[in-house]
Amino acid sequence: VSAPQDHDSRLADMLRRYRSRSAAEREVKPFRVFHDSTLEELVEQKPRHPKQLGEIPRFGPATIGAHGAGVLRVIDEWADWRWTDLLDPEDTGEDVSVFEDALGDSSWTKVLTQLYLSFSRGRPRVTSKDLVLRTGCSEETVRRVLVRMDQKGIIDRGGRGEGHMLDPMNAEDLIYALERIEGRRKSNEIGHLIEHLRVTGIVDRSSVIDDGILELLDGDPVKMHGFLEDPVEAAVWAENSLRNVLESSADGVVHYRYALSNGARPDAAIRMPDGSMLCIDAMLPIGEFRNLAEDPSMRKSFLGSLKFKIRTTGEKYVDSDVGTAPFCILYLPSDRMLERISVLDPSILKFALDQKVIIASPMSLVFILSSLDESPTINQYLKMKQSWPSKMAAKMAALSEGEKYPARKWIGDWHKEFGDWHKESHRSARVSVRTQDSEKKIVSAMIERYRSRKEDMDIAIRGGTGKDMNIVAREYSWISRNTLFEKSGLECSNSRFSQILGG
Repeated sequence: VSAPQDHDSRLADMLRRYRSRSAAEREVKPFRVFHDSTLEELVEQKPRHPKQLGEIPRFGPATIGAHGAGVLRVIDEWADWRWTDLLDPEDTGEDVSVFEDALGDSSWTKVLTQLYLSFSRGRPRVTSKDLVLRTGCSEETVRRVLVRMDQKGIIDRGGRGEGHMLDPMNAEDLIYALERIEGRRKSNEIGHLIEHLRVTGIVDRSSVIDDGILELLDGDPVKMHGFLEDPVEAAVWAENSLRNVLESSADGVVHYRYALSNGARPDAAIRMPDGSMLCIDAMLPIGEFRNLAEDPSMRKSFLGSLKFKIRTTGEKYVDSDVGTAPFCILYLPSDRMLERISVLDPSILKFALDQKVIIASPMSLVFILSSLDESPTINQYLKMKQSWPSKMAAKMAALSEGEKYPARKWIGDWHKEFGDWHKESHRSARVSVRTQDSEKKIVSAMIERYRSRKEDMDIAIRGGTGKDMNIVAREYSWISRNTLFEKSGLECSNSRFSQILGG
């Protein structure tokens, strides 16, 4: 069996090869990817989760965004190799007397000792046949001990031929207690193995890595190299990001993939208290944005495509004849992208408003939603159009291209500009029940009704009344509108209840 330092040398070599490939792709020196001292820390700490990357010296947000996922996948690949470096099942190479001195020589101790020794040396699972061979106990004795250990949650008992192992979730303290008894200073290696077993239990590892890195990067996909290169995946991600913002920030009834009578279908629509629909469409042109970063000559093409999207968004989702609000929102799920676009073309925000479109990123959408009101908000759209874009565009134009985006200052300016407008438009008929909570109450009332009538329905069906079974089921599970309104306990008007049902 190779020594731990040999394993670490292999990991260092794998990380160096990754660094060389990344440097060649970016046409930079390897140390610009990450320094030797950072590589040594990666080998020492062996991070398996995005948050742990933040603890590595000189591995800041920019490096995490560019190389975090790649580094974690290299370590995953190494760990898969490391923990398949199997032992000879007939040779533990360990002195077990220390455990017998401390714990006695019962069959329980013998089985536990062998489970631990195999676990601590990187072969987590041991078959019943191996345990019989190593402990000298009978097959029946080993079976009884394993059953008792399984009942106490000490082991993860495998099926025939799979092998059994100490459960790293339930018996972690026991594993470290046995390590201290053994006295061979294996705690670091054991800790890495326990972490590896937890990682291998994750069903969709790639998604967990991506989500963790995004959380470290404030949820901005543009900061993460190579993320969402598939346009379809980018579109789905943009819609999901919009849903997350709306579910945490939007008052009122929210409809997803709502179909307007003119055939248009925005990603989301908020029913305003005056009955109009505020349409929101999400987009994430992340591929084009990255191409622009690599080739500045594509500026005209990028902005042209964006303006076309803005125009068509306004034409589709602002139509008083189908009951929409007099403006709509185009959602870009990246604050960094909106910042960069505003620098590329300081007039883009005003252009959008001329098309009756507000461009919003996650942070700005929260403030827009907090300012939405009944008819005063809609009436003051023109005031907003005149006052805000020119001032904000001028501030955006003043930013130098390489300057860090002052997001908090921009949000502060946004809120200041909207302060008086928000006060004037203070909601007179604020929605008291959010969509999800309302739907849960309605569904709960319907389920309660169904359960209370299910027994009668089953009797009627078995009785063979001659009616179609679907008709019988409908008769017994049907609930009137008035009963549903009463049972759901919603504190809202009849018209509001109709709006909720319509969603």
